[in-house]
Amino acid sequence: MSATTAEEEVSVEPRRGEGKRVVFVYDDEGVGPRSLEHTLHSLRQHLDLDRHEVRRIDSNRIKLQKEDDEATLSWTSEACLLVMPGGADRPYDHALRGAGNARIRAWVEAGGRYLGLCAGGYYGCARVEFEKGAAAGLEVCETRELAFYAGTARGPLVPPGQFDYATERGSRAARLDATQLDPALAAVPVYYNGGCCFVGGGGADPACVALAHYNGLSLDDEEDDGGGDGADVARPVAIVSCAVGRGKAVLCGVHPEHDARLLRAAHADDPHLARLFPALEHGEPQRQRLFRSLLAHLGLQLAPPPGPDHC
Repeated sequence: MSATTAEEEVSVEPRRGEGKRVVFVYDDEGVGPRSLEHTLHSLRQHLDLDRHEVRRIDSNRIKLQKEDDEATLSWTSEACLLVMPGGADRPYDHALRGAGNARIRAWVEAGGRYLGLCAGGYYGCARVEFEKGAAAGLEVCETRELAFYAGTARGPLVPPGQFDYATERGSRAARLDATQLDPALAAVPVYYNGGCCFVGGGGADPACVALAHYNGLSLDDEEDDGGGDGADVARPVAIVSCAVGRGKAVLCGVHPEHDARLLRAAHADDPHLARLFPALEHGEPQRQRLFRSLLAHLGLQLAPPPGPDHC
């Protein structure tokens, strides 16, 4: 059982006399360096840093039942949000299976918040289906323990053979309809590479609702949009929000944390990304609005919106 019990409800806001509430970002085997960089950057840009602090956390600390230093609080006592960035989710499972996942799940049920970005979105589902039927060891068809979403994370949403861990060949500027989250977000271009859609869980778990759908990316064999609302199967769910006890988990198949300017600065010569930069840069203000809306949906306090020079 986690140090955070059902009686110890998690608070997103600092209590009187307490310090800042901490947003922990997972940093361990499997996390993609660029996803980690963009996650830390976007959190620090958009959160109210007078109320929240952003720190990294690894699997060893997540699994600890008691800190070695008695003066150091358990992470569950400090945290208001756990972010699982992009990368590859199988190493997450290897590191956290059993005690780590049980601790995360109990903390969220007690009122914690979880944000899964691409691989972190896959990881928050009951089942992962990645490159099903593919050769060369790419296929991952496995169950996962957190199971915030009762259905399946299925991807990628590109033709067979296009996704490649070593290149940006399968990357896209995915257009999202996120009007269920914010009426102004009807067509948001967001960086996508290898991500999932959420299928088969809507009817099984009415506590989960779709926050955004893909426009223009789909699976040929899509069976259910996961939102339980009979939406067009050509518009699979890209972002889903799940009530988990007193807590909440938001799972994303895309990378709403990816900043178009940082992406160009680091990869200006990449031929695959070069075709995406115009759409991503034009849509950067909307991408930031989407990311801020997700943080607000999770109950976090935001910094003032950035000015035009930062969009």
